[in-house]
Amino acid sequence: MRIGKIFVAVLFITPTLAPATAAIADVNDDNVKTIVIEGHNPGLSTKLVITLDGAGVSPSEAEEIRESLSGESVNAVPLAAGMPIYCGGEYSHWDSNGTFTIGYQCLSSKRSLPWGYVIDPQLQWVIVSNVTENGMYWWKNNVSMPKNASHVVPKDYHFHGNFNPVAKGNNIHYNDYMTFRVNIPGSGTGTASLTVVGDVTLKD
Repeated sequence: MRIGKIFVAVLFITPTLAPATAAIADVNDDNVKTIVIEGHNPGLSTKLVITLDGAGVSPSEAEEIRESLSGESVNAVPLAAGMPIYCGGEYSHWDSNGTFTIGYQCLSSKRSLPWGYVIDPQLQWVIVSNVTENGMYWWKNNVSMPKNASHVVPKDYHFHGNFNPVAKGNNIHYNDYMTFRVNIPGSGTGTASLTVVGDVTLKD
């Protein structure tokens, strides 16, 4: 059962809501040590990898963990390169790993793309450490730009930053990476990583 919902205002572009799909990997001696939960929306993908400490858990326990964190699985939507975002618009993506928003501010001569990300409350519930964020890397028309600031912050932190300067027609690709410790009730502790990857093209 999910313990919380996040609602984000959306202008011009309606968000696609897609609970994450999941996979179970690294099975040794009938035990599972690694669980992967992927979220896919047009223009954005996320990937959560949980590596359990010790000998791992049984396949049935791993499936229970997967279901508790990912909810009902749906068919994955492939990442659409260059998802269009329009002047003055804000786009919101949700999956069971978290909620990502990105807006296109274009009313001044210096245009920008402010963004934000919040880890889903259900995932926050099993996080038992601060979250170490690498800092958002981004590319403009395939040219690497200075990355956004890194953070070591509480699990409920609203990660945020800004891609600027940008201009009409630019293609923006971005990639962030976070790590943290988890404690799965009844199954033990582990280390997790969360990757957020997206791609937009600016339109007027």
